[in-house]
Amino acid sequence: MLTRSHTLDSRRTPGHWLHVSECGHTHKETVVLVHGAAGNWRNFLHQMKALGDKYRVIAVDLRGHGRSPWPSTPSTIDDFYQDLEEMLDWLPEKFSLVAHSFGGYLSARLTASHPQRIRHLALLNTARRIPRGIPYRMLEAMTPGADLIAAPEGFIAANAEVCRHLLGQVLQHWDCEPFYPKIQVPTLTILGGLDPLIPLDLGIESARALGGTVHTLPLGGHVCMWEAPVQVNAWLGELLKR
Repeated sequence: MLTRSHTLDSRRTPGHWLHVSECGHTHKETVVLVHGAAGNWRNFLHQMKALGDKYRVIAVDLRGHGRSPWPSTPSTIDDFYQDLEEMLDWLPEKFSLVAHSFGGYLSARLTASHPQRIRHLALLNTARRIPRGIPYRMLEAMTPGADLIAAPEGFIAANAEVCRHLLGQVLQHWDCEPFYPKIQVPTLTILGGLDPLIPLDLGIESARALGGTVHTLPLGGHVCMWEAPVQVNAWLGELLKR
């Protein structure tokens, strides 16, 4: 799979930019992939390989993740969203979204706010909110260790400062309640039966509020696109044909 890298400069925040990687055919329908907290574009490597034969596939690094810089001023959840919204100026008029975890909040908000731009919405291991229970608290306690393992294209691609800010300041504002009722495009939700961060009952409840197709991986954890790529890619393929 041959990937092409770009940087997208922000017009709202001079000097800020996002790194994106893409593959596939530039003249085909576009699929945009949005990773979750502490991830990067390579979290979707299996999907890029599978979809690149039929689509133009674009995967973004959120601010402070992968190869995208972390601004010196504190970032809010609105800043993360507005970065994604700015990509609309660069994307084709219609495209599909595939999003994981926190990326699901950002993508649901974008779909609700710009319904005329989105063809399909796939949400992986995400829900209308993230519970701040024991698994969440464990992540907060583990954030100093991110500096030891974080790498721009590693599975963990955000340093301790970014992870600490996400868990302490950003993710607590994750609330899709205002957005789900406004989403009318074909949707797909994929959940993990053993997901420690998005409990299955919350995921199913959220998916019912959203509507569309729902699939569960009974033994799946929080990263379904790596845990069961063949099945996830098949489900995505079915959605994108609609």
